[in-house]
Amino acid sequence: GPNFCCAGEVVLGEHAEVERSLTSPQARKHYLGQTRFIPSHCPGEDLGQRTTFLLAISDEGAGGDGDHAKFKACMGRYFFGSAEMAARRQDGVSAALIAGLAKDYSESPSKFFQSGGALETFTIKYLHYVIFGLELQGPDLDAVMTFMSGDSGNTHYIWWFGYFKNQKSSIDKVAAIYERAPALQMFEEGV
Repeated sequence: GPNFCCAGEVVLGEHAEVERSLTSPQARKHYLGQTRFIPSHCPGEDLGQRTTFLLAISDEGAGGDGDHAKFKACMGRYFFGSAEMAARRQDGVSAALIAGLAKDYSESPSKFFQSGGALETFTIKYLHYVIFGLELQGPDLDAVMTFMSGDSGNTHYIWWFGYFKNQKSSIDKVAAIYERAPALQMFEEGV
């Protein structure tokens, strides 16, 4: 249907306009929706390097230098387009995680959806295994769950909250886990 305004937002309904918006070069800043981020807290920039926070990198043709397309291609090459990821989606580890999820639900449906409950734990373990090749358990699982559960990890990046709730030590722990990920062992900078 036609485009319209609702609750202070513009809702795109015309197919051609949605397609143009999604496929045209995008100018980006350090925001997630209307939430302003602290640029110096974003990945890469927190070390004084180029940003690796994809939501802040503009496309070439919209003020960007081409890094967004390079990072996007890298994500496809090492994660979402890899044969290893396709294999992990269907292997025994994935099957065991899914079977465990079903068992957890049948044994305790009331706790299944709670923060830190079976569904949240499964989602984190499954996605980290399929995408990164990480079999999270013990201290590694605890570090990732602590950082990703609820809103606490995000506050590090959000304007003014991040100045009071610094999560740098948690981020460093989780980053060290990601750096050991099998999916990144063949990573080459600039390829």
